[in-house]
Amino acid sequence: MIGQSIHGSRSVTPGVVSAALLALCCVGFAVLTKGAGWWALAAIAASTAIAVLASPRPVFHWRIDAEALVDETTADQIPYESITAVYPCGLTYWKARPRNYALEIVHNGGSLFTPARISIPSPLLEEFLLHQLPESAASSDADIERYRQAQVGAFGAERVFSFAGRRSSAKVRSVAALWGCSAILLSSLLAGGVGVWMDDDSVMIVSVISAAVGLIALLSILLVGPSPHRRRMSASSLVISPLGFALSQEGLKGEIRWSEIRQVTYTGKSRKFGVVASDMRPAIHVQIAGVVLMIYDSYDHPLSWIHERIVQYWQ
Repeated sequence: MIGQSIHGSRSVTPGVVSAALLALCCVGFAVLTKGAGWWALAAIAASTAIAVLASPRPVFHWRIDAEALVDETTADQIPYESITAVYPCGLTYWKARPRNYALEIVHNGGSLFTPARISIPSPLLEEFLLHQLPESAASSDADIERYRQAQVGAFGAERVFSFAGRRSSAKVRSVAALWGCSAILLSSLLAGGVGVWMDDDSVMIVSVISAAVGLIALLSILLVGPSPHRRRMSASSLVISPLGFALSQEGLKGEIRWSEIRQVTYTGKSRKFGVVASDMRPAIHVQIAGVVLMIYDSYDHPLSWIHERIVQYWQ
């Protein structure tokens, strides 16, 4: 990937398509029923779609050099040695990773956020950057950290791999979403004023409901914090050594030796059917004495990466 340029791509989002279709439907109903309320709703939906399409997007033109990421616009550089973590944004541990998602690249000078859609698959960039990081960082769990230190003392840091829980990164507020919600709110207020001037109850009702929806959506973007499952995800910890592995995940904590393991399988994609919800998540299945331990995609490295490290020592 050395020498390759990364460009952010602008695309029509499902929200824009939905708003445009809603506007067209409302126009149709307005023509058929001659109701002013439908015209008001059509205008609100159309203004939302236009606002999202017109929202400013930051320019993202970076190049992968041998020693650093280089901003092709400003010539700023982020040396690989200054990168401390790479976090995928907006992913859940019960679904397989998509081709495109945003990344938070944490470095000594702050954080760089990539767009959700870039010119190369996001997993390729994530994997390349992760190769630049050490795999024996300290664990946030005291018991797991004691295990890690003991394994490093016995086998050396280069043979011990430590994976932290995937941090719930700083909330990336989509500019397009902010513009869309603001457009709903403002156009609803404008339509409400027109409804008062026309003395049309249907326009005023549509305006009030739309304004409430826009306000709730805007506040949810600005104020709502990480969900409970993201907080649990960030508390996970896993250490793999030549002796075995130790993990702390969703209330489960313990150590396992390689000699105790009967089978290791990796399910990289979420399944549509399962006896319980946990059976449907992407996971590494570790079978020990009649019990199957599930390692979920809740760490700062992809499951495929962790699976390779487990198989490397188990076999």
